[in-house]
Amino acid sequence: MKTRKVGKIVSLLVAIVLVATIMIPAASVLADSTKYADVTWLDVGTFTELHEAIEKANDASAKADRTVYIRLTADITSQRPWFKSDIDGVSEPSDKIDWSKMYVYSTVRMNYDDDNGGGAQKRHSHGLWTVDWNIDKHDANWVLNDQTTSPYYSKNPDSPFYGMTVETMEGGFRVVPGEMQQLVGMGSLASVDWSGHSGNDEKIGNEYDERMLIVKDGTNVFLNLNGKTLKGSDYNAYSGSPKYQMSVINVAKGGSLTVLDLSNAADGMISGGTGNIYYDENISKSARDEAKRFAVFGENWEQLNIPSGATWTSLSRSARYRTFFASQSLWITNAEESRGGGIYVYDGGTLNLESGKITNNGAWMGSDGAIFNSGVSSVAKGGGVYVEAGATFNMYGGEISKNAARAYQKTSSGYLDSYAYGGG
Repeated sequence: MKTRKVGKIVSLLVAIVLVATIMIPAASVLADSTKYADVTWLDVGTFTELHEAIEKANDASAKADRTVYIRLTADITSQRPWFKSDIDGVSEPSDKIDWSKMYVYSTVRMNYDDDNGGGAQKRHSHGLWTVDWNIDKHDANWVLNDQTTSPYYSKNPDSPFYGMTVETMEGGFRVVPGEMQQLVGMGSLASVDWSGHSGNDEKIGNEYDERMLIVKDGTNVFLNLNGKTLKGSDYNAYSGSPKYQMSVINVAKGGSLTVLDLSNAADGMISGGTGNIYYDENISKSARDEAKRFAVFGENWEQLNIPSGATWTSLSRSARYRTFFASQSLWITNAEESRGGGIYVYDGGTLNLESGKITNNGAWMGSDGAIFNSGVSSVAKGGGVYVEAGATFNMYGGEISKNAARAYQKTSSGYLDSYAYGGG
């Protein structure tokens, strides 16, 4: 599938809307059920089950487990991205949500600015944390490479810091939900009212790519729609103004997705996608907006809970080690393009469509406001499917229809142009 430039608009608030229908002749629309006669299908009926099935295959170490055959047993709607107001407890109704900041992920680095330096510190056995000469102060190298029993020990394959370098620990790395989240002071063990420090961060685990379906490198997913609908959202491809952008499925480099429908009617569909986003990712180390974090540990480097109302004096009874971090979250406020409403296939990825439909998806790029960058032209590419250069799309059957690419002109920066490529 190739994308092509279809038009350019320069008049105020006019959208380019492209709709294409690609259909295979009826004789070959239905998938060959005999091809899958010996397959054991994994039945899923919720988004959580579908997401977990794909992630399990993504994370599998054995090659045989990297292939998964999934069959839908119910209509499924994807999770939407997290926005700033979700953290404030405002997730509904939609008119109360702050749609201007969409959460992507959080980074953290070992911080040496707390308590006169020393990102990793050890208290003398009978001393207090409040007395400076009772504390040995160390750097990232000490905790990563010298403390063999610490949960940060980089040579322990069971540690979330396995293989991490000092440069990465000090420069910043992405926070992973679970044990790492706890160890950098962003989990449930952290106090929520410690002066000058932040506690549990409920955003972790709700990253943009954690709330979407991604077929990763080396994974081979066969998705049997089974007459059901896998829906990205309730938005219509032709009307309305989607508040966020997310493809229904992403196929990463080295990944392979085969979409089929073995139901009698073969009318299952992928719909409601609003397009994967392209944005300017720029985290400035010279202008950080960071939150301070810390974690405490017992005599044997077992992590301790930091209770509400705790003080360094009270923690001197149990905490022998402490580590300091600074975290920073990346929020999208400057989306520049929308690509691949239904399915986005990255360079090196493969999509096979055998049967079923990809319909009523849209690549949507709004005008001023929400998360859209008002300083660049609006660009929307591939309403149904977007295939990057170097990717492969094999269409053996099925239907791609009634998808749209829509881009609206921005007015706050001098009437910038709008472009839409390939409705599909």
